[in-house]
Amino acid sequence: DHGTEFELEEVDTQLDPAQASTTGQRLVSDDEILAVVGPAGSQEVEAVGPLFTRANLGFVSGSATRTSLTESGDFPTFYRVVPNDDAQGPTIGDSIAQELEADEVFVIDDQSSYSTGLADSATESLEGADITVRRDSVSQEQSDFSALVSRVGQADVVFLPWQLGAKAQVFGQQLREQGSEAVIFGSDGLFTEDFSLEGSYVSS
Repeated sequence: DHGTEFELEEVDTQLDPAQASTTGQRLVSDDEILAVVGPAGSQEVEAVGPLFTRANLGFVSGSATRTSLTESGDFPTFYRVVPNDDAQGPTIGDSIAQELEADEVFVIDDQSSYSTGLADSATESLEGADITVRRDSVSQEQSDFSALVSRVGQADVVFLPWQLGAKAQVFGQQLREQGSEAVIFGSDGLFTEDFSLEGSYVSS
């Protein structure tokens, strides 16, 4: 409308900090790049944050929730349009405690900075509600969750702060195959068509 045309360039970092770093270096070396929408994951923001800060390049994420990304002051050109983990974690904890009336929750992070931060925040909220919480961890590369599923035990709810819906779907299917009736509650990272296990919940 004001005589200026903008061109959008799309890149896919696949939630991988190494790919985000490589792509970020290419973006900051291109004088025609004015700003970045993304990256998606907190771990990717941590990877490109120093690059974009030095280049004074503004970037806005629609899904990176790790609290320290904005609270630390390390990345002054970073912004987000979603609540951080300090807001999402207690909301998830309250929902599990009040809506699902859980007595025991099994929290499984996927070792990314997004996942561990949200797992910590939700765990604190759940324990504050006198709910028994057990923790475990899994790699994002893992695809067979049968051993992990066997440790769910008597938990009423399994909280998965994951970003890969297809992995959560496999986890849920293996959970049902082992006869567990535990309810899966996913974080906003699982608000995706790849995760559609009946009877499960996700925050959004």
